Amino acid sequence: MLPGLARDHIMHGALITLLLATTSLGQSPDQASRVGDLYRTSSSSMTIDALATMCAPIIWFSPDEPLMQGSRGKFDIPASLPFLKGKPGPVVYYHPTSARVKKGVQSEGRGQETNIDLEGLLSLSIAFYFYYPYDYGGGAHEHDIESAIVDLGVEKRGAEYVIYVDRVVAHAHGISGVSNVLDLSRLPNYASVSLPVTLLVEEGKHASCTDRNGDGVYMAGFDTNRRVNDAWGVRDVFGSGRLGTSYASWMSKKREKSTRLWPPRSTEAEPDSGVGDVPRYALQFISANEWKDADVDPSLRKLLKKNNVGSSHEEKLRILPNGIYFRRDLRPMWSIAYLHGTDEMPLVGGNLGLKLDFGYPFNDHVNFGLLYEPSLARWLDWYTVVGFDAEPNVVTRFAIEGGIVFRAVNPNWGVLDRLEIRIGARTLVYNAQFEQGRMVFEIGGARW
Repeated sequence: MLPGLARDHIMHGALITLLLATTSLGQSPDQASRVGDLYRTSSSSMTIDALATMCAPIIWFSPDEPLMQGSRGKFDIPASLPFLKGKPGPVVYYHPTSARVKKGVQSEGRGQETNIDLEGLLSLSIAFYFYYPYDYGGGAHEHDIESAIVDLGVEKRGAEYVIYVDRVVAHAHGISGVSNVLDLSRLPNYASVSLPVTLLVEEGKHASCTDRNGDGVYMAGFDTNRRVNDAWGVRDVFGSGRLGTSYASWMSKKREKSTRLWPPRSTEAEPDSGVGDVPRYALQFISANEWKDADVDPSLRKLLKKNNVGSSHEEKLRILPNGIYFRRDLRPMWSIAYLHGTDEMPLVGGNLGLKLDFGYPFNDHVNFGLLYEPSLARWLDWYTVVGFDAEPNVVTRFAIEGGIVFRAVNPNWGVLDRLEIRIGARTLVYNAQFEQGRMVFEIGGARW
């Protein structure tokens, strides 16, 4: 009995091995799919308009969105820009912002009907712009523009060109340091991603946030996977005047199907989606010249410029790896904080860097240590420093410092448009004993 059972197991294992080997041989690495695959084609060219339609996002509003009250199931937002002639809404504008091509290949134009050579294209970034007549909640104002950028990649697999979504950057109130970023290149091949990408729209304030699986619920670390501690998320309570220092799950409302708005049907990527008759917005190409030469309300023009609407530009998360501060410790000092890159630490999150404080002359008083901050963009947070304290004619001692960080941003402040203030306490340790602590104060430019 036992030899027969063993023989059956061996035969079963051999059959599985043969099937796996056959599957591997049947699909070469060049043909293997990847997370974010959007469309395969044997054609070597495609228009920018077709690419934009293919990757245009689904937009999902809060069930209590103020601009939709009394019109459930009917969509007037995102609205048409008031200086452009077109349908009253809903409409989403788009413009290609940047492209990378293979060496020796000349970059194509950026017009709507421009034919893109897929053979020479490495990546293409397309910005989508959403206009809302009013912004409600804290700091309410007329005119509101939000945006998101979809980074597309192109690679050849066998005889086909594969277009895939590489990254989505959903902006929150025009502040790059708190952008909601979903980097699909960081996901394993078995990860689930719903395409076209879904964007959750913040109630009243309209910040955009990625929703990786399209379930209408935001989960930090899943729906965003870059700089998660700094990601804005979707704070529906902000529209009611509540902000908070960082995102928490109670700030978001679950979306209802009746408030979901679809992009135009893409004949390439969505030939037979089975979605049925759903509300869709119009997709319209926009160039910066259309508003630069038009009679535009000054406050709206300022928003158009701030959001680079219709302009070609390289999208960068504005986070600096280092900062310089004026410090008040035992005496006035200068302080330099340096982070190795701007990515957060794996698993635990936050940022770890080096910190050097020095007086003048340099040998007067020097502090050196490791600086840890949970985030670089929260307006209120904590920090800690562990290191050494060196003074003339005094034994170098172990030092511990900790405190709170205030950050503020205001474009009207000129050079100090982004401000960072640290207030903390520093204590020294010598011979296993804590010495009397002292207060410290720093002020400088924020790094986001």
